Amino acid sequence: MDKLFLDQTFKLYKSNDTLPQLTQPQLDYISTIICQYLFQTLANDIISEYKSYQDLFTDFKITHNVRQFNQFTITYISVRHRGLLPRQTIIFIKSANSNDETRPFNALVMIKATNSSLLSVLIQVIENLATEVPIIIRDLRFTEKYLNLIINNVSSGLISMNNYAEVIGDVELLYLTSHLVSNDSLRNITISVPEKDIQNLADLQGLVNNINAFLKRTSQLNFNNIPLFRFTSRLINLSQDGKLKISSDKLHLVRNSDFIDNISTSTQLQHDALEGQENPFIWFLIGSIYNENLTTQL
Repeated sequence: MDKLFLDQTFKLYKSNDTLPQLTQPQLDYISTIICQYLFQTLANDIISEYKSYQDLFTDFKITHNVRQFNQFTITYISVRHRGLLPRQTIIFIKSANSNDETRPFNALVMIKATNSSLLSVLIQVIENLATEVPIIIRDLRFTEKYLNLIINNVSSGLISMNNYAEVIGDVELLYLTSHLVSNDSLRNITISVPEKDIQNLADLQGLVNNINAFLKRTSQLNFNNIPLFRFTSRLINLSQDGKLKISSDKLHLVRNSDFIDNISTSTQLQHDALEGQENPFIWFLIGSIYNENLTTQL
């Protein structure tokens, strides 16, 4: 299942519930809506080959499954059409511990879509499904506080590694400054930190905190007061507008033991993760995003 999360950029959302196990008629409905969309949007290019949207069903594939990992229920749907549509993915993640009625949006939704119009179609088709609890999907955006906290938590979990810098790679941070100036002369500040300097910034304070402290010492600017919008590295990209990418390039260098104790209490679950069935780092990161945004009243 880990491959679902790797090497693709997801837009993050929140939902009032997770998807249940879908029936065949529900899957057929999703397939019909997506094929109709493809036929309508690509009609000028494919009209000689396809006479109606039903002709697209032959090469259309939909995959659906529900899995459990630790306290999380993971429901995913992927769709693709050979030659017309690369794989599009929708993942719902919900914790069994997040049924607080005062927090109605308690499921994390991750969507990988080729373009914004298809993204809208995917959201609409899910919300239109006839489920016991009607699904409502809303945009998820990070506050500056939570973005910093997530990056600091993840980076501090990696500091015991000798190859910390190799895993993190070059880092770029984009800070928004529009609220600090009266015109458009300085909309943002981009800070680049090369891989060779990353190891010097590794400690339990977290990478963003350490970079901000260094910048304050050297520039006299307090970057703690300037909102961080986007963090980019070899391992993860994360931004305030709810976009996430986890890269597999150096993921094999991350030691499972650094994260396994933080994601499970069950001995069997720890064993399963260590045996490679699930990657502890991925679930530490997803758990951090989930806990900071869906179990906290914003």
